[in-house]
Amino acid sequence: MKTMVSQVMTKDLSAVEEEDSILEAVRIFHSQRISGIPVVRSNWILTGYLSEGDILRAALPTYVEVLMQHSFLDNSEGSLFDRLQALGRRRVKEFMCPDPVSVDTSASLMAVADLMLRKRLKRLPVVEEGRLVGVVDRATFCGFMMDREE
Repeated sequence: MKTMVSQVMTKDLSAVEEEDSILEAVRIFHSQRISGIPVVRSNWILTGYLSEGDILRAALPTYVEVLMQHSFLDNSEGSLFDRLQALGRRRVKEFMCPDPVSVDTSASLMAVADLMLRKRLKRLPVVEEGRLVGVVDRATFCGFMMDREE
């Protein structure tokens, strides 16, 4: 029997909206112990995805910025903290990945695992008619294995 992602996905959802601040998203990352979060608009329509990596990439200096500095080692840690603090006031829509990879509730668990490995995804939104209804992450597969063992 084929196991569907809808049978194992997390239905207790956290999400942010495009106009929320990055700081609000980071608070959810921290409190929920997650590395990324779906971005939705009204009626839970999936519009994007924001990951810790998206935020970190935005905070790090670009190659040109590093070359323009007298020394890329001078106060680089302080500069990073300043950049992260400034990012906190900006909006999710500026850094999210629009049109994120997602799967339908009818997707098989094997197909989801393959997609996550090929695309190097830690968390994957699950949608039904464009609406966010769940999330599957790498831990889901471990939990599934444990449940099958009992």
